[in-house]
Amino acid sequence: MKLTFTKETINEAIKNGCKTISELNDFILGVGLYSPLKLLMK
Repeated sequence: MKLTFTKETINEAIKNGCKTISELNDFILGVGLYSPLKLLMK
């Protein structure tokens, strides 16, 4: 399953406290692995 990450997704990550590229990557991986639908269905 391939997810497309948009500017909106990145803004969501920043709102959730991601300050570095590493944290952003962790957030995107976490979303991709654990809650892909949570972000897409809001």
